Amino acid sequence: ADHVEQISDAGVAALAAAGTIAVMLPGACVQLRLPVPPVERLRAAGVALAIATDLNPGSSYCETLPIQMWLATTHFGMTVDEAWLGVTRHAATALGLTNAGQLVANAGQLVAGARADIVRWRCDDPAAVPYRYAASLVDHVIVAGAVHP
Repeated sequence: ADHVEQISDAGVAALAAAGTIAVMLPGACVQLRLPVPPVERLRAAGVALAIATDLNPGSSYCETLPIQMWLATTHFGMTVDEAWLGVTRHAATALGLTNAGQLVANAGQLVAGARADIVRWRCDDPAAVPYRYAASLVDHVIVAGAVHP
């Protein structure tokens, strides 16, 4: 579910009951001057949070995911761990990543047997990516096990 900035308590309960991912769209929130999503209420209800850019010319001009992570942590109150889950496992689930119509097992996770789609970052602390959002920290990208410099 996208654009949950003004979701009601009943809406939060419905998302939780359905196991639906709430997608945070920080760039759109800032650009459109929308209220901050109720992260605390969503978290308390057990709703998983994803983060996306919502890149489009009308409401979010920013395609940089680390900036979205920074906004989610500094403005929305998400933790760094929640931000990383939001751009990996929870994002993959929200997108319904499939292979020939079947959900991809372990999509968005670093586990044995999972497809190797990985970004290697030039930093030791996971918090560096959202907090140093303007720095070019990507070392290389691995797609389906193939390294791309």
